[in-house]
Amino acid sequence: MATYKDIRDETGLSLATISKFYNGGNVLPANARAIEAAAERLSFRPNAFARNLRSRRTRSVGVLLPDLTSDFHLSILAGIERRLRDHRVSMLICADHPHEEGLDEAVEFLAARMVDGIIAVPTERATPGLRNVAAQGMPIVTMDWPADGVVADEVVIDNEEAAAMAIQHLADHGHRRIALLGSDLAATLRSRERGVRRQLAARGIPVREEYISRTPMTVAAGRAAMQRMLLLEERPTAVFCTNNMLGVGALTALAESGLKVPDEMSFVGFDMPLLARMTSPSLAMVAQRVDLIAREAADLMLRRLEPEVAQSPQRKVVLHAEFLFGGSVADIRS
Repeated sequence: MATYKDIRDETGLSLATISKFYNGGNVLPANARAIEAAAERLSFRPNAFARNLRSRRTRSVGVLLPDLTSDFHLSILAGIERRLRDHRVSMLICADHPHEEGLDEAVEFLAARMVDGIIAVPTERATPGLRNVAAQGMPIVTMDWPADGVVADEVVIDNEEAAAMAIQHLADHGHRRIALLGSDLAATLRSRERGVRRQLAARGIPVREEYISRTPMTVAAGRAAMQRMLLLEERPTAVFCTNNMLGVGALTALAESGLKVPDEMSFVGFDMPLLARMTSPSLAMVAQRVDLIAREAADLMLRRLEPEVAQSPQRKVVLHAEFLFGGSVADIRS
C-alpha cells in the first residue's frame, strides 16, 4: 500500500507539504497537482480514519437547516458541500423541522457524531442547543439570521435594504397602495418589514396597517392573506411578498380570483427564481446571492477550524441582495 513517503519519492516534495495537502491546508497549486497525479499513479488513498484519530478531528462539519424542501435551503446546501469538499472536509446534514412538535434533537445528533463545527440556518427551537455546544468550544457559523446568545460567526444579507428595493420599484411605478405579506416568526422577515416601513415613510407614502399581513411562512398562509387583501373595500394595487412560500400562496390566490398580474395586481416576490422562469409575465423579485451566502459560510467555518485562528473574534459578513426586474409590475403613473 502506497504511503506519504512514496508520494515524496515520486514528487520530490517534503513530507510536510504532502501532509498539509491531505489535511486540508493550503499548498501551491503546482504542488497540489503533482501530489494528485502521484497519488493516482500509486493508487494512493489517505487513511482518513487513522488521521482523525491522531488529530482528534473528524474533518467533518454539520449543516443544520430548518428543512430540506425549499429551493433556498437546497441551494445553500449544494454550495456549502462544494466548498467544503474542495478542502477535503465532509458534511453531515440534519433538518430541524421547526414546525413539528417535540424536543429538538438536531444539534445533539450532530454533536454526538463529533463534527468539528456546525453551519446553521438557526431556528428558535435549535438555538438552546447551539448555545450549549458553542459554550463548549464548538465553532458555529449562522446564516440568514443570528441565533440569540450563540457565540458564532455570521453571514447575513441586509434585509432592510433588500425590502426597500422592492418598495422603491413599486413606488417608482406609481404604486401607493402596497400590501406586505410578511411574518413576525423570523428575524429576517421582521427586518424586511422594517425596510418596507422606512422606504414608505421616506417616500411620503402612508403605512396602512390593513395592508400589512403577518402569518406563518407557508403557501397556505400566503394564499389566505392575499385572499383577505382582495376582500378589502379599497384593494391594494400591488403586493410585496417577503418570503418565497408566501409569494407562491399569493400568486395562487390571485390566479383563483381571476385577477391578472400585473394588469389588476402588481407583484414583487422574494427568492423565487424557479417559479419566475415558469410564469408569464416573468416575476420581479428581490433575490439573495445564495452562492455567496454558501461560500462565505463555508469559508468562515474553514477559517475557524484552523488552530491559529480558532480563538479569534467572531466575524459578521453582510451581503447585499439584488433586484431582478420582471414584467409583474404595472406602471400606473398618470
